[in-house]
Amino acid sequence: MRKFVLAALWAAGASVDAQTPEAEPAVADAPAPATPVAPACVFRDDALPDAPVAESSVVLLGTSPAENADVRRATVLAVDAEYRIAKFEPGTYVPIGLFAESSGSSMSPNDSTDTPALAHAHGNLHLCVSLAKVYASDFTVVPFEFRVVILRMQGAGGRSVAQAKLVKFKPVDLSPDELAARKTVALPEGYVDALRTAFDHFDTRAARYHECVRRFPAAQPLLTKTYRAWERRHWSDIQFISARMYGYDLAITHDQPANAVRILDSTHDVQAERFAAMGNAELQKDCDFMREDMLVSEDVTNDAISDEIAEVRKWTPPHRRPKMELK
Repeated sequence: MRKFVLAALWAAGASVDAQTPEAEPAVADAPAPATPVAPACVFRDDALPDAPVAESSVVLLGTSPAENADVRRATVLAVDAEYRIAKFEPGTYVPIGLFAESSGSSMSPNDSTDTPALAHAHGNLHLCVSLAKVYASDFTVVPFEFRVVILRMQGAGGRSVAQAKLVKFKPVDLSPDELAARKTVALPEGYVDALRTAFDHFDTRAARYHECVRRFPAAQPLLTKTYRAWERRHWSDIQFISARMYGYDLAITHDQPANAVRILDSTHDVQAERFAAMGNAELQKDCDFMREDMLVSEDVTNDAISDEIAEVRKWTPPHRRPKMELK
């Protein structure tokens, strides 16, 4: 198993001075015992007796330093947890430490592409979590809010199948500038929920339209005329919300455009797959509803999400992150 060394090794003992040839033999003072330091934190995954379970779980057993303790930039958390994986597959499940961010998302200093996958269906896990990257993020909530999460990896990404309880740590060496930066990027309460509601409203209608015209070509002329007219009426809001959603995804991926686009694509794919899975009769009803829903006389979009769009417009992303300055 690959090992991750994240702290100092044991200190070496002291040496005594050499004697000179002319001097009478002298008894050297006993060297002072070396002050030991904590051994390096090393990832460990120890098997426990396996018994099939219906649901995956992970239970936090303890941390060093303990929860609610003071921590510093150089701190490496040593985390112990017991996990059980339902329908275990080797090389598929990866443990990481997650820290809450003010953006409504989470970040992990563990790299899921480098962290070893769990080797057992049931085991005790010893995870090492360096806080250096947690300090470097302007979005991490203070005090730090931490939990162990088990991801089921799918390609380059993964989804959570189990989460341990939340614990907190108090960073004592954040500078005034770092604390101010966290306040600058903190999102207003309700912003993310409003943004997602508005984005889903527009994205759902786009996905439904494309599946309707794909499945029922004869209805395409009337559906397209209705959909495009609705789209023109709301074009400004559609563009605004789409740009803000991209800006949010860019922020939670720490300014990585490819990852932000991947999140948007994944969100749209979920909507598209939902409509693609419908039978013809069910989808036909949805398409008929869409045509009526988007008529000028029946357009419910303003009533449905006008409050959410207004909530999103109240807040302007900070200039310190230019890539989020999308209007």
